[in-house]
Amino acid sequence: MAPAEALDDASHFWRRQFVPDQAMHLTRSTPASDHVLDWRQRDSGGWRVDFSEMIKRPSAFLPVAMSFAALAMVLGHVVMFGAVREADEGTAAHVFQLLMVAEVPIVAFFAIKWLPRFPRQTLQVLAVQAAAAIAALAPVFYFNL
Repeated sequence: MAPAEALDDASHFWRRQFVPDQAMHLTRSTPASDHVLDWRQRDSGGWRVDFSEMIKRPSAFLPVAMSFAALAMVLGHVVMFGAVREADEGTAAHVFQLLMVAEVPIVAFFAIKWLPRFPRQTLQVLAVQAAAAIAALAPVFYFNL
């Protein structure tokens, strides 16, 4: 086999294919193998997605990360300055508010896109997102900030 043919075979060994539901998977392009490396698994007539794969989507983990950033900001503020209600809101309060409000459209996008396709896994991710948001809001209500 000539070096050019080997390079051509190597470059076409893995190729991306799109399926109708816009999910992407990799297939081997060797004719001897019908093996499909896929993050989805066949489940009695439909596709099933694991929770661990669903949470890897940016619209799934970004709200959780934003909630934890807001929680860290509130707890850091309480540790540094105490749980004292100030007359004028500081920068930490404004950043906290922006983080919490910015989560809403991301969560809405995630729910609109994935809830019709994979309802059970989407509801699990939405529950994690809601728990993270409640965890970020809890110190604010507990310390009456």
